[in-house]
Amino acid sequence: MYPASHDPFLRASTWNFDDSSQVGQSWTNIAVGIIPCLPTGGNMSRTVDPRDSALTGILERAALPIIVLALMMTGIFAIGFSDPPSFNTDLTTFMPPNDDDLIINSVDEQLFETGIPFYVHVTSDNGENALEWSAIIKQTEILSQMEQESQLRSSLILSNISAPGILQLALDEIESGKNISDFENWASYLNETVEEGTTCADGADEDLRNAASLGRMALVHRDLEFDAICSWLDDKSQPEPIPYATSTLWILEVRNQQDTTSQVMAEVQLRNFFNDASENSNLRFQSLSDGLISDELNRESLSQLVVLLGISILLVVIILAAAFRSIRFVGFPLAALTASLIWTYGLLDVLNMEYTILTLAVAPVVLGLGIDYSIHLQRTYERNRSNGLQPAEAWVASFRELRIALTLAVFTTVCAFIANIASPLPPVQEFGLALAVGVTSAFLASTVVVGALHVLVSRWSEAPTNRSTKRRLFEGNAKNITEFQKKTAAQVLVAVLLITIGSIGYSSIKLETQFDLTDFLSNDMDTMQSRTAMYDSYESSTWKEVSILIVNETGTGIIEDDSQFLDGLWILDMQIQSTRGVVVPSSFFVDANPSYDGPYPIVRDAVQADSAFGESHNLTIYSGRLTGTENYKTGDFANALSELSSNSSSSSSFRGLSYEERVGRTIVFTGNGEIAASKIRIDVEAESSTESREIIRDISDVVERDDIKNNIDAEIILTGYLVKLEYVLDSLSTSQISSTIISLCVSFFVLLLLTRRLAPSFIVIVPVTLAAVWVVGSMAVLGIHWNVLTVMVTALTIGLGIDYTIHMWRKYESLIENDVPPWEALRRTNSTTGTALCLSAMTTAIGFLVLWFSPMPVVRDFGIVTALTVIFSLTMALILLPLLLVYQAQSKTEGDSLQE
Repeated sequence: MYPASHDPFLRASTWNFDDSSQVGQSWTNIAVGIIPCLPTGGNMSRTVDPRDSALTGILERAALPIIVLALMMTGIFAIGFSDPPSFNTDLTTFMPPNDDDLIINSVDEQLFETGIPFYVHVTSDNGENALEWSAIIKQTEILSQMEQESQLRSSLILSNISAPGILQLALDEIESGKNISDFENWASYLNETVEEGTTCADGADEDLRNAASLGRMALVHRDLEFDAICSWLDDKSQPEPIPYATSTLWILEVRNQQDTTSQVMAEVQLRNFFNDASENSNLRFQSLSDGLISDELNRESLSQLVVLLGISILLVVIILAAAFRSIRFVGFPLAALTASLIWTYGLLDVLNMEYTILTLAVAPVVLGLGIDYSIHLQRTYERNRSNGLQPAEAWVASFRELRIALTLAVFTTVCAFIANIASPLPPVQEFGLALAVGVTSAFLASTVVVGALHVLVSRWSEAPTNRSTKRRLFEGNAKNITEFQKKTAAQVLVAVLLITIGSIGYSSIKLETQFDLTDFLSNDMDTMQSRTAMYDSYESSTWKEVSILIVNETGTGIIEDDSQFLDGLWILDMQIQSTRGVVVPSSFFVDANPSYDGPYPIVRDAVQADSAFGESHNLTIYSGRLTGTENYKTGDFANALSELSSNSSSSSSFRGLSYEERVGRTIVFTGNGEIAASKIRIDVEAESSTESREIIRDISDVVERDDIKNNIDAEIILTGYLVKLEYVLDSLSTSQISSTIISLCVSFFVLLLLTRRLAPSFIVIVPVTLAAVWVVGSMAVLGIHWNVLTVMVTALTIGLGIDYTIHMWRKYESLIENDVPPWEALRRTNSTTGTALCLSAMTTAIGFLVLWFSPMPVVRDFGIVTALTVIFSLTMALILLPLLLVYQAQSKTEGDSLQE
């Protein structure tokens, strides 16, 4: 009544999608080339295949050499870890290639060097006033020591913005020739720097207004009180004019180093300097920078890898002990899989793949799938031994019985992981390759090394061949389970459909893409404590920079600085002021300018400070707007900037930069003094990646305005840290979609190629696809976002789920081919393969749940989601897939139905 026994690999050479059982010799040859041993049928009388005998003899003779070779490989790769690898978490690691990189790098090389921000949060040990004059003097001393250390390290600090630095700058501007340390208190300092009769109610020039506003927002605590100074300026008989603030912030510019490692080391050394200063004074200095975040994350990543591996191995021991209750059946897979992990990470090191945060996720996958292979093989091996087969013969017979399911699962899983090379993110590409290497290592270790261990040890100490009669883990009443599946088939199909539709709808609304390195850090880590303190203390802190690059269309020509160019810069200036996230001082004066620098604010400041300078270049200020006079001609604006490029006088009370430094950081001139390129630097504040995306999109909308593009005849490019972050977020979204679609397609076509049967390939893929949809829906429900780890979840679902569905399908089909009725075949499948899958799935899920012990929030989220991935994949393999298989089998039998 049912099809005769046959192997899906031995189909006719022509593509036949109606499950014909014809056998073509050409395809037989191909199949034999892929899988060297043909099946004999699990329930048929056993016949000895010559190739099985040959493999048995080889395994008998090669068992010891295999173990020796495995030990040698493990030792060689382990030696490589004597110097532990460093994890690279630099944002640029996740950056996809960009067509504008060449232009951006070319312009940056011609501008004055700018540094990387490094923040120092300064408080008093006992919580007292950080602006007490004695505290200011101590800060001045430490700032001086820092500058001396900087000189010894090739001018590591390019500039600093700090309370003592700004106070000293005020003395330098009046050319007093004195230092802060020359004054005994605030009163004597104010007498020196503030003109007699000046009060807080008096006006100030625009630069001073900006400096005061920016200083209050970014450099002193929110609780700043300065009434004592105002009272003293009104009446100097009042008590000592001491301002009050709980803390103050230093913003340093650290010189860019040659590579990421050197940069991180330089910033770590700077942090160590401030740690020493904290120990030797009554002030406390907390440091924060991207380099320090990367350093702490790198160190935590390595330690977490070791801890998580240890916990995973312990759990593997417990689960295997519950499954087999045998030292050998626990110890052999454990030893082999430990070796496979060393091989995997050793090969990554040999291939010079960078260790990123994604590398943490490789170990649980390797352990989970390796345990899956070991459980299936050892359960079959145990049965064969109880039937009287010798160790080598029993192991070869086990592999012969499972080889189609195993090789299909491994090959399809590896292809699904390798499909991630289509991702635009380099770390995701390498992660896919690392998983492929890990799965291959786990397969070789589980099949070859574990088998060799069983054969070798059995020579010295014969193991009992009688299988235990005690019920094992997950061994239950398969008949009752099958009856339940039979009765609830319709309800299950409806429930699966409803959950799938709900997952698609809810995730499309709720899921977002977010990424920031601080998301990987625990709140207990030093850098996170510093970050929290800064965000809580200042109205505006830890600014980031967005740059607008203006270049000739070819990247090498001249930008015409005609009157239209000035109009375009003025419109851009007005739009920047109203753009979300841009730092605009508002604490003291409503007319303060936004915190940004470029050709327009540089020349505007110069003309405001010296109208004669403006007249000499036919430039003037009209209603607060920099514009050309009626005599203005092309080249005047460039000439003004060229003159300022050699002016060393101070132009900023806040940053302390000269006109020469500002122009050098902003303008690239041609040999004839024309403007070749310009870089506008904008200070913005964003506490999350969501805010940064909104800021970048708003600034992008600004530069795309027609009234700006029509006036500025040049190419306008956005660059900077947040722009790179936006590229990463967009690429994550692209990567998630592409990796999922490609993995599904690759898995389907690999199955179709190997089985040459459309229906089984489709039936195997459908549950895996739906499991991936469920995982995405669960992320939306749990409030977990796409990031550099979770973006791999759908691809992992496909890679892991395909293993479960292939095992169930192959077992069920082998029974159907031997004329077992559909529901009876399902009962037998549940009692054997289903039990093994439950055991291996629990192992894999627990392996991922180990990530919950990580202090990194995003890693914990990844552990939860991937554990759900395993659970959903198992659910689909044990609930939905059997119904599809039964329906397919019954459709070939007249009078058979799901309700039988």
